[in-house]
Amino acid sequence: MSDVQTATQTIKTCFGKHYALPYFQREYKWESRHFLELINDIQGAFLLNFDREIGRKAVATYPPYFLGSIITAGTKDGKKPLIDGQQRLTSIFILLAFLKKLGSSSPATITDISGLIGSVAFGEMDYTIEFSEKRKSIFDTFLNEDMDLEESLDAVSDIDETNESDKRIVSALRSIQEGLDEEMSIILNISLTM
Repeated sequence: MSDVQTATQTIKTCFGKHYALPYFQREYKWESRHFLELINDIQGAFLLNFDREIGRKAVATYPPYFLGSIITAGTKDGKKPLIDGQQRLTSIFILLAFLKKLGSSSPATITDISGLIGSVAFGEMDYTIEFSEKRKSIFDTFLNEDMDLEESLDAVSDIDETNESDKRIVSALRSIQEGLDEEMSIILNISLTM
């Protein structure tokens, strides 16, 4: 048995790796209310420290927000099998995809988070989480830069033959806008139009 190692990681470090979903981790079970609880917790922690007068650089000094534990096994075929934490990791991925979609229509002053979502390998998107083909098609469709946010949300809702887990992901994508605190919406709009 190998040693158990623990580490506190940022989202950037965490999503700098690729994860495989073993057969027992395939389903995304969170309903929109669970997803929105996480979003509300994150934005609440952010807004406790946010001061519009100070500027963006101050964000680096904010206290960390603990998302919970993620347990992986040793790397196999370049990916870490995800043993526990799939709901949170997938939820953060959904949020990153949403922010990437918002940022794709913004000026270059917004940090590009594409590398946290995945990379193109051999002409195909290799997401940081190994998804089923149907789930990949959901994110491929949603992140299509030829469509605006509303068009993308409509397009992913129209994808045929999605299972309950995939429907929950589409529901989570749809729920983000309505779950944003008014102040967060203003912050994102300010950031996206600067």
